[in-house]
Amino acid sequence: MRLLIIYVGVGLILLNTLIGLILPFYNNFNMLSCDLIIFINTFLLFVLLNSKQKDGFKISFSFLITLIAATQFIFGLIMSNTFENNFSIILITILFFMQVVLLSLGNLFSRHA
Repeated sequence: MRLLIIYVGVGLILLNTLIGLILPFYNNFNMLSCDLIIFINTFLLFVLLNSKQKDGFKISFSFLITLIAATQFIFGLIMSNTFENNFSIILITILFFMQVVLLSLGNLFSRHA
């Protein structure tokens, strides 16, 4: 299961890159930012599945991470092509921070449950 997460993540990155190279209206900035979002969320899922949290925590947090990742991906698709005044980058960064905090709190609470 742990390797399946890596294979799916690599497959999604390759698919996104291929679609980005084929479609002329899918900008390189958005393509690379979505690739980075997929990579980081795949890494977070891999870390979650390799943690020593109880299975209930792993199932619920993997669902939350996947839901937040889909939201980040949508923000990555619709954001503007510049770093300056880009509200979507701020939202994506806040969501990444929320994911890390959730994983940390889950790791803490899983030990005491």
